[in-house]
Amino acid sequence: MQELEGDELIFLDYLATGISVHGHPMEPLRQRLRAAGVSSSAELGSVGNGRPVIVAGLVIARQHPETAKGTVFVLLEDEWGFINVIVPARLYRENHETVKFSPFLVVEGKFERDGPVMNVVGRRFHRLAARELAFRSRDFR
Repeated sequence: MQELEGDELIFLDYLATGISVHGHPMEPLRQRLRAAGVSSSAELGSVGNGRPVIVAGLVIARQHPETAKGTVFVLLEDEWGFINVIVPARLYRENHETVKFSPFLVVEGKFERDGPVMNVVGRRFHRLAARELAFRSRDFR
């Protein structure tokens, strides 16, 4: 009998428990993402304020508070940490299906830093083609 390894083990861990101690589901995608110019959460610290950036990750949470006038906040996770994404109201309306239902998301936008707080203000949103994952984001209204 052959033991499971690599991304197969990671995805089965997520199926069984919602987490994995064997790695992150973004790891098998990183080489392809890096080649496409996608920055990881670990690399955001070196991005200049106001600079264009492309990020990607597993959608952990979506917040759509009534007090935010239609703005949606998305929390992405990659193998090194978290990425805060701000989705302006107009762009959320235009990209509703992608932003609301994609388990993995690629975001093109502008990097903003306010002290230790780092955000990506999205302008383009794409579903990241990845293996299906038995994981559901936490979505709040």
